[in-house]
Amino acid sequence: MHFRATSSIFALLASATPVLADVTPAEVWQSWTEYYKVSGYTVAEGARQETGDSLVLSDVVLTMDGQDSDVSLTIPQITLTGTGDGRVRTTTSDQSTARFVVKDAEDGDVNVTATLAHPGTEVISSGTAGDLTSETRMPNLTVTLDEVVTADETHSDLATLTVADLGIREHVVQGDPLKADFDVTSGRSELALNVAGKDDDGADYKVNGNIALNSLKSTGSGTFPANARMDENMAAALRAGMAFTANLQAGPLTASFDLAGTGEDGAPMTAAVKGDGQGFSADIGLSQAGLNYQVDSDRMTAEVTSSDMPFPVTYGMDSNSVLLQLPVSASDEPQPFKFTYSIAGLTLGDAIWDQFDQAKVLPRDPANLDIDVTGNLRVKQDVLDPEVMKAAEAAAEAGTDDAAPATEGAAPATDGTTPDAAAPDAATPDAPAPDAADATTPDATAPDAADATTPDAATPDATETEAAEAPEDPYEPVDIAINQFALSGAGVNVTAAGNLAAAGEGGMETPVGQINARAEGLNGLLDRLVQIGVVQQEQVGAARMMLAMFTKAGEGPDTATMDIEFREGGSIFANGQQVK
Repeated sequence: MHFRATSSIFALLASATPVLADVTPAEVWQSWTEYYKVSGYTVAEGARQETGDSLVLSDVVLTMDGQDSDVSLTIPQITLTGTGDGRVRTTTSDQSTARFVVKDAEDGDVNVTATLAHPGTEVISSGTAGDLTSETRMPNLTVTLDEVVTADETHSDLATLTVADLGIREHVVQGDPLKADFDVTSGRSELALNVAGKDDDGADYKVNGNIALNSLKSTGSGTFPANARMDENMAAALRAGMAFTANLQAGPLTASFDLAGTGEDGAPMTAAVKGDGQGFSADIGLSQAGLNYQVDSDRMTAEVTSSDMPFPVTYGMDSNSVLLQLPVSASDEPQPFKFTYSIAGLTLGDAIWDQFDQAKVLPRDPANLDIDVTGNLRVKQDVLDPEVMKAAEAAAEAGTDDAAPATEGAAPATDGTTPDAAAPDAATPDAPAPDAADATTPDATAPDAADATTPDAATPDATETEAAEAPEDPYEPVDIAINQFALSGAGVNVTAAGNLAAAGEGGMETPVGQINARAEGLNGLLDRLVQIGVVQQEQVGAARMMLAMFTKAGEGPDTATMDIEFREGGSIFANGQQVK
């Protein structure tokens, strides 16, 4: 019930070496309850019975009311009993119930009900009320997604998750702030999916799937101020000192999905997806200093087949990594950011290559991509402030929803006042004067013209109003360093590096700085593309002319370099020649 990732199960968690000191069942439950509260949960007890060295709680309900979702977990019974050596043993009923209410794309409610079976679960707590360590052993956990109810459909028995040999250790130190650290291990985990319904066109579809993970390990720690509710205002909680980090490591995994439905032509369609991976790791951290997010995966392969495709699509990669470090708290001083992304050993199946290169003219060596960008940003608003996030979401929705009204508002003006509508009657010599007067004089058209042209209805004014109300972008770039850009594949190698900095009122729209790039094998690639018929010779000639304009010959065969310089005032030079 404590650990965030399993709190919707019933966290009875723990960590650290047990300290031999007396702790009572009531103190253990109080410690857990305080942790739930700072994590954003409300705890309600249906009944409490305390006899001697035992505490029995009935119908315990943990709830969290969020901005976009509501969560509740009901545990029929929790029993805490002293072991006689200063520790407390906790057991629970074999089954719990979880309910979620989330929003769909149309802001409608989606109600989800799940059953959690956890027979034989035991928690041993030791230490003191203010410094408590708990260790949980859960032989088997089964989570069944019983029902998902939307405005249009009801789905039953959609998924089942099973986890073997789940162990959780957590150490909680009470105070302000409350501090906690945890580690979690588990054996084989398996998720089975069974989804059926109707697509947007009303056609039936069915998806069966299975994802299996051999092992999992997670560690983490957090600091939680007493009066900072992260579920209500994350930005305020971070400023109050809330911070947490977590690491997840997963062993080899396999996945398979089978789809049956109807294709675009109305005929029955089937598809299958298979994949496997050696494992992955993930790190996440959040504090006032910023967000840190990193995911690394090892060797993986995938295959996609479909009755709509003449051949299977297969691909694989040796490794994949993404890292994002981003400031989230407002400050007048620039704050650093970092983004890296890499793919190593990307390969495509021969069936894909053979569709356009059966003779194997193009090299089929594995492709690689490396991107490393750092810099500084000025954060003008707390990015995780609820009002800022709400305004950004509203602006994103208005970006598409407002387009149609603007077009409709312009239609009356087009019909009543624009030259296209009035010119034939008003300006041509053959048009009778009365018709021209009817089309253009205020007396004849005042009602419609007023409706079409007043500031309230006119599209430009509406657009200006929307623009004025659009939320301010919280990020203002100060400088950017392209430490590395490297792309290789199909016989071509491209690298680039450089630095850009905001200049004057133009900011990063007219930066100053320089980017240096180098390419090897471009002409050879163009020749091969012509050879296999992907492009025509005349198209290649135009491409070579463009390359000659912006690049110069480098050292080595089929090598080109390009130095792009951005100067004050917005001018751009390529290899010393002004292009803007």
